[in-house]
Amino acid sequence: MTFKGTKSTIKEITDKVNVRYVLEGSVRKAGNNLRITAQLIDAKTDTHLWAEKYSGTLDDIFDIQEKVSSSIADELKIKLSFSEEKKIHERPIDNVFAYDCYKRAYPEMMSMSLERLENGLNLLQKGLDIVGENAVINAGMAFGYFQYVNLGIEHEKNIEKAEEFVQKALDLDPELAEAHFVIGLLTVVKGDMVKAINHLARAHIGKPEDPEIMVWLALGYSCIGQFEAGRSLINRCVKVDPINPLSDAVSGWNYFFGGKFNLALNPLLTAYSLTPDNVMHKFWKSLILFYNGRADEAYEFICKSVEEPATNIWSQGTLFIKYVIAREIDKLTSLMTPDFVKSIQMDLQYSYHFATFYSFLGEEEKSLEFLENAVNRGFINYPLIAEIDPLLENIRGEERFKKLMERVKYEWENFEV
Repeated sequence: MTFKGTKSTIKEITDKVNVRYVLEGSVRKAGNNLRITAQLIDAKTDTHLWAEKYSGTLDDIFDIQEKVSSSIADELKIKLSFSEEKKIHERPIDNVFAYDCYKRAYPEMMSMSLERLENGLNLLQKGLDIVGENAVINAGMAFGYFQYVNLGIEHEKNIEKAEEFVQKALDLDPELAEAHFVIGLLTVVKGDMVKAINHLARAHIGKPEDPEIMVWLALGYSCIGQFEAGRSLINRCVKVDPINPLSDAVSGWNYFFGGKFNLALNPLLTAYSLTPDNVMHKFWKSLILFYNGRADEAYEFICKSVEEPATNIWSQGTLFIKYVIAREIDKLTSLMTPDFVKSIQMDLQYSYHFATFYSFLGEEEKSLEFLENAVNRGFINYPLIAEIDPLLENIRGEERFKKLMERVKYEWENFEV
């Protein structure tokens, strides 16, 4: 057993991801028939603790999954909690083909590639075609349309589509964690960060072991300056899903919004190295190099990795960093089309970044406009804004800035996690 593309031993793998036991196995399929072998290995002693073979059909796959999970718990003498027992037996999509569509769709939608996003939505639609209305798949569709918004594509239209599908999910299951997760993301876009975090926290309570929910909730806490709450979630996320690139990314985001730019460097570079085609990770690699005094390296990286003209908000933002470094004001101006400006203004993070960029360039008025918009949309990270971020130094003496900081400090100090 090895990591894909490596020759790592089981011991090396378990040391890297901090686990004690490894489940190894194989699946053979002939028509609708399955033959599954599974064996449990103690990586510390390199001994086999348990092995079993299962035969059945694709219709039996969920039953086999339950048997394997229960057998492993029995072998390790683990007493499962009520919620853990429930998790083993729950079947939110009770059809193996529809479930397969759902599981394959999520990484497609997280790729930040327009083509793969469309493929993810097509997979989810196939799942709905198979099982009919389903709460979890509808929530997945809602997330897919939110990702169009996240790419800066037709905001109003795709927010409306996301809301349509999330309502279908809630009609079928009002407490569905996946639905409240998407509502939280949509509420961020609508400019109510406190309400958004409440929905994300509600989703986390519903699915406390879901790494994707933990990532987004941790990012929300980090943006508003609640770093310890964010870090606690990140530590848990890393234990649950240690090889997820988003675990590295959110760790870097937490350090960044905590003003620890040197500590943010390695996790953000790692996230990029794991998914080098992801436009979001390209943006963050460029930004963190810039913040760590490596502007020339950031400029060279952008020239090699981002095509012009850009077709999504993340690539446009990355090109903006390039023009800021080179102080190419004409190109900056041409990039700021009405649609791009509107996309920036709908996002509290982007509004904050553009406030820092314009401050760095000495354009105080534009900087303050974007900063006020970021604050109005919930970016109340007082320590970062008022004291830490070096790019904001040019506007900290402005009376307008000082007045704004009085409000930010009050809201930051009175926010309850």
